[in-house]
Amino acid sequence: MSHSIATGDTFHLKAAVTNPHLYVAAYHDPLKGLLLVNMTSDMKYEATCILNPGEHPFVKVRTLIAYEHARLYTAYDCQQIEAQGITQKHAPLAPEVLRRVQDGVLNSRFTDRRMKALVQEALGQSKPPKS
Repeated sequence: MSHSIATGDTFHLKAAVTNPHLYVAAYHDPLKGLLLVNMTSDMKYEATCILNPGEHPFVKVRTLIAYEHARLYTAYDCQQIEAQGITQKHAPLAPEVLRRVQDGVLNSRFTDRRMKALVQEALGQSKPPKS
């Protein structure tokens, strides 16, 4: 089954069956790649972006975005994920929640320059906002 991924989409990945976190497409451009971050209720990670119950149907407890595990996939990798890597899509993030997740990409010490640059471009910014 093929799925099309858009910025803000949330889903589970087949490759992460033993670690079934919900993934968020923080950025997607078919030519430049796909930036995935995952949600976790394990509060030992950087608390740059915290989601509370009700901010997404999947979020039942206080949850954060684990930017330590952010991954940037190539356009080819993205095609593979879309073709065979998604087990279940969930509701996309509301625009204001997506913006907080993207601001977290810009402010996290764990996301690299390329990730930040792609999100900045998507948001029409020249530099990340101050934390």
